[in-house]
Amino acid sequence: MQYNEALGPAKGGVRFHPDVTMETTRALAALMTWKCVLHKLPLGGAKGGVICNPKELSHREIERLSRVYIRGIYQIIGPERDIPAPDVYTNP
Repeated sequence: MQYNEALGPAKGGVRFHPDVTMETTRALAALMTWKCVLHKLPLGGAKGGVICNPKELSHREIERLSRVYIRGIYQIIGPERDIPAPDVYTNP
């Protein structure tokens, strides 16, 4: 979810969680927009999510899931467009 890019590339985390919804993702992307504005950062707000239970997945399965996710969004990410980061139940 790229909520706003008025000040610069979108920035936000990617969460792996069984309760991820489009509504919460949109709300968190909006919050990231406001955080960046309040801290005077030249970034917009974004957020991503995958509905899964990472507690039931092995490290290898989480890595594969992460790679598939990035393959799905690679055309919209990059330093000038969208800067994803790890979030809930992900790792570096």
